[in-house]
Amino acid sequence: MCIFAKIVTKMSFMGKFCFIVILLATLFCLEGNAQKKRLSAYQQAYEKAKAQAEAERLATAQKNGTTSNSIPVRTEKVVYIEGAQLQKYGVVAGSFTLKQNAQGLKAMLVSKGYNASIVLNESPSLSMYRVIAYTSNSLEDVDNHLRDVNKDYPNSWLLAAEGISNPNYESNKTNYAQTNTSNSSSINTSTNNTVQYSTQVSNQVSGQISAQSTVSSVSKTSLIDVNIPTTSNKNTNVFAVVIGNEKYENEVEVPFAENDAKIFREYANKTLGVPEKQIRYVPNGTLNGIRMAVRWLSQAMDICDGHGQAIFYYAGHGIPDEANKTAFLLPVDGVGNDPESAYSLDKLYKELGKMPAQRVTVFLDACFSGAKRERGMLASARGVAIKVKQTAPQGKMIVFTAAQGDETAYPYKDEQHGLFTYFLLKKLKESKGDITLGELGDYLTMEVKRQSFVENGKQQTPSVLPSMTFTDTWRKTMLK
Repeated sequence: MCIFAKIVTKMSFMGKFCFIVILLATLFCLEGNAQKKRLSAYQQAYEKAKAQAEAERLATAQKNGTTSNSIPVRTEKVVYIEGAQLQKYGVVAGSFTLKQNAQGLKAMLVSKGYNASIVLNESPSLSMYRVIAYTSNSLEDVDNHLRDVNKDYPNSWLLAAEGISNPNYESNKTNYAQTNTSNSSSINTSTNNTVQYSTQVSNQVSGQISAQSTVSSVSKTSLIDVNIPTTSNKNTNVFAVVIGNEKYENEVEVPFAENDAKIFREYANKTLGVPEKQIRYVPNGTLNGIRMAVRWLSQAMDICDGHGQAIFYYAGHGIPDEANKTAFLLPVDGVGNDPESAYSLDKLYKELGKMPAQRVTVFLDACFSGAKRERGMLASARGVAIKVKQTAPQGKMIVFTAAQGDETAYPYKDEQHGLFTYFLLKKLKESKGDITLGELGDYLTMEVKRQSFVENGKQQTPSVLPSMTFTDTWRKTMLK
């Protein structure tokens, strides 16, 4: 240090000045390098914290069912049908109840360069074919693509797929056709309008197959079952009995009868304005159950003092008495060849006709020839359709029936309803219940006849039977 001081002392003024400048510059450089190191460490810590916060934000968004941009994400359990293999997330461009419509949109998407696919959601309330325009395991990735898809399909949304099954749909379909043509498979229509196909290899719904080793179910919902029109007016003097007989103890089931009754009940309440507590809903009614429901309706009309209106709806088997050609409603505990176990249509009309009501409206989605909904005859029938005698309504009654004479009341399998009930509900939805009985009768006759021929190649002709009291006025009378 002393030697360094002596050298500096002997320097000229200019030398000392240059030395000091060099020394200060060196110190500044050293401090600058240290500061850069401190900033670099801070920047690294900041970026690490930022990335961690972003990861936490994405995790929270996914947990809450939204993207980081607060775009809602709907989680559904789905079955893969065809097209590009679905990953965890997808952009849904459209949804359909019919597979061919979904395939049409998929083809359009593919023509525009999308790697599209189709899945079937397994919702117990609404089964739909979802058309996926883009799919990825990254939620942010599909969120970014949503913007592009929305340009062509504005109502697109994000799907988080759970329980994806049947990744090899087409190969399973081929295997199923080859290996199961000789195997027995049973199709059972359950209470909740679910079609179950039991096989060793697959679970097939409306022609679509999901590879599962155990029996599972997928439901299909008609468009008339959703977005039911609602009226603000409550008809407090209207009472209804709604019966859906599907599961018989001694006879074959009636496909979709419970769903018919269930949805008709909703229309009676929401569209026709019948208060919920004034609807007697009887799924799978026994003989005593039907008797009690008719008695309840009669008591309801009594308390209305002549100002009440009654609605009676029935979906299920009807049977003939082969001896005298009279018609009966068949309870679920009845036997098709034993009229004493059934409820006479003559008796029903007498009970309804003597009620002190302004009007009694009857809807019967049944035939009385001994036939069953899905073709063929009841197990207890002789195998020959019987043309029963026409039973005349009494009192202030109007009766809408699904079929005439020895015709069959068919199901509409694509819509999961009886053919007659489907068009009845469809017209209620279109008109919001504001329709005359004449308009309703004309519509049912025309549409059911046409669709029965298209679907079944058979004739089914609904009829409208007014009592003598309504012969001249029923056509202009409003339904509600």
